[in-house]
Amino acid sequence: MVNFSLNIKTLIIKYQPEYLVRVFNPPFDTLQYNYNGEVVNVPDLSIHYKLKMRDSNDQIAFINEAKMLTGVLDVNFPPTPAMMTEDGNVPPNDSYYNQQWFLLENETYGTQSEKVWEVQNDNNSVTIHINEFANGNISSVNHEDLNGNIVYSEFTDPDNDHFIAVCGVASAVTNNSKGVAGTAYNSKIRLTAASAITDRASHLKDAADSGTRIASFSWNSSADNTQFRNAVEYAFNKGVFMVCSGGNTGNRQTVRYPGNYDNYVMAVAPLDKYGNQPSWATWGPHIDITAPGVTIYTTTSQPNGYGNKNGTSFSAPQVAGIAAILYAMNGNISPTRMRTILESAAIDMGSAGKDERFGWGRINAYEVLPNSPTNLYVSGYQGGMPRINWTASTSPNIDHYELWCYQAVGPPYGWQLLATTSLTYWVDSRVTIDWYGSEDEYCYKTLAVNDDGLKSGFSNSDCVLVDESPPWGKVLASNIIPDAYALRENYPNPFNPKFRY
Repeated sequence: MVNFSLNIKTLIIKYQPEYLVRVFNPPFDTLQYNYNGEVVNVPDLSIHYKLKMRDSNDQIAFINEAKMLTGVLDVNFPPTPAMMTEDGNVPPNDSYYNQQWFLLENETYGTQSEKVWEVQNDNNSVTIHINEFANGNISSVNHEDLNGNIVYSEFTDPDNDHFIAVCGVASAVTNNSKGVAGTAYNSKIRLTAASAITDRASHLKDAADSGTRIASFSWNSSADNTQFRNAVEYAFNKGVFMVCSGGNTGNRQTVRYPGNYDNYVMAVAPLDKYGNQPSWATWGPHIDITAPGVTIYTTTSQPNGYGNKNGTSFSAPQVAGIAAILYAMNGNISPTRMRTILESAAIDMGSAGKDERFGWGRINAYEVLPNSPTNLYVSGYQGGMPRINWTASTSPNIDHYELWCYQAVGPPYGWQLLATTSLTYWVDSRVTIDWYGSEDEYCYKTLAVNDDGLKSGFSNSDCVLVDESPPWGKVLASNIIPDAYALRENYPNPFNPKFRY
C-alpha cells in the first residue's frame, strides 16, 4: 500500500447558506442536475467552494484563520489521491483478512501477495483446477465466500472440510466485505474430487480441455499410476501449470507423486510465519519450492465457516494463486516458463541453490515482478503541457512502460491507463499546467512491463495543477478572504458529478 505525498494547493471552504447567497449569489440552488442528458440527484453542496492557493506552505495557518471569519462554517482539504491507496481494492475489505498472515505485505515470510494485488487484481479471466480426493455422495458447494468464484464443480462429500479450505486459500471471493481473501484475488475455481485416482486423472484431462491454465493437487502418494501420469503429461502439453502438496509425513521421502513427475508438477514444502519449517514437513528430491503452511486462515465446511489450517495442502494453492495472478497479466506464459519464473524469484533457504528441504527457496510473489521505475516527476514542456519523467527500471528485459493518470476531479474517476511507451518520459498533450487558478489536479504514476508481460509495482506519484478548458470565472471576496487568495465558484466540485450549467 503506497500513499501519495502531495503539495496540495486546494482547499474546500464551506459557508453558511444565507451568508453565501448574500455575498456570492450562487447560480443554482437545486438538488437535481443535468449530467450527460440524465437528471442526477446529488447533495446540495452549493455552499461549498474550491479555494486555490498560490502557496501551500501556509495552509494550516490559513485554515485556522478562515474558520473564524463571519459566515464560514468550515475549511478543509478536499478528497484527493493523497488520501487514497494506490488501488481502492488493496488491502481488501474481507472481515478476517488481517488474520491471513501469509498474504499480508508486512509479513517477511508470507507470499507478499498483497503487494502484487496493487498491480494486478482483475484476475477473473483465469481458472484454477482444484483436483481433490474425497468420498461420499455427489452434491455442490454452498459457502458464502466461495460460491461467486466456483464456475464448475464435480465432486463428492460436500462437507469435506479439506477441499473447502483449499479452495478458500486459492481463490475465496475477495473484497466482498466478508470472510477471507484468496491468493488469486478472484480467479475462478474448477473444483473436482474423487477417491479413485483414475477419476482424478479424468477430471484433470477434462479441465485441460476446458482451457484451465492451472491445476493444484492437495494430495500425494508413494504409488505411481500410469493413467494419472498420462493425464499430467496431457495437461502439461495443453498448457496447464501444475502444483502439488509436498507431504506431511515428517520424514524424508524419495518418492512422492505427483511431485515426482518433476518436469510437469511443482511440489511445495511448508514454512511458518517465522521462516521455520514445521516438524511434520516431508522433505526429499521432489521438493521444488516453499510456501506458508502453518496457521493458514481460510474457509471451512461449517456453515459459512472459517478457521486455521496446517499442511502442505494449503501451501500448494498459494503457489497456484500466484501463478493465476501472473497469467492474468500474460496468458501466453508456458508451464515451463512459469516454473522458471517462480523458481528464479524464490528466496533461497537452507543450503545454497536447490535443496531437499526448501527446493529453490520460499516463494515471494513480489520478487517475481520486475523492479519498479523510480524518481517520477512532472515538469513543464513547450506550450505549458506536463512532461512526466522517470528513471528506468533496473530489471533486465523491460519491454515498455505503462503511464497512469488520476484526475482529482473526474470523470473519468480513479486511476486510468494513459499511455504505453518504451521511453522514460511522456508529454500529456491533453492539458496545460496552471499553477494558480487551475481547473483540476492530475497525478501520474508508471510501471514497467517485461518480456514475459509481467508488471512491476508502481513508481512514486507526482501531481500537477492543470487547466482542461478556458478558465471559469472566479468570484473574489476581498472583504472576507485576503487578496493573496482567489476564491473559485464550486464548478468543478470533487463531491459533485461533473456538470456544466
